[in-house]
Amino acid sequence: MLYTVQIYLLDDAGHYQQADIVKKNGVIKSSVLLGFEVDVEKLFLD
Repeated sequence: MLYTVQIYLLDDAGHYQQADIVKKNGVIKSSVLLGFEVDVEKLFLD
């Protein structure tokens, strides 16, 4: 299984554009919710 999270952001035209791909380890930080972040590794714990 491929452990990735794909991040998309809504652009000014109302279309989603891929902003980032985070593999099994890394941290995703929200550009909307200040201080909100997710450790990707914890999303895929067995």
